[in-house]
Amino acid sequence: MSSGVFTLILATVLAYRLIFGNGEWTVSMYIVCGLLAVNLAWAAKRWSERKAARRGE
Repeated sequence: MSSGVFTLILATVLAYRLIFGNGEWTVSMYIVCGLLAVNLAWAAKRWSERKAARRGE
């Protein structure tokens, strides 16, 4: 599964839980937020590596 698809799934799950979960933060929501943060950081790292490779660095 690509990073973009995984990020979209996590963001959708988090939005659904926030909207339909009465705004209560549960352990599963903290886990989803943590996974989303790690996934976005990993995607940003890959993006910067590809950008540097295009420059020939």
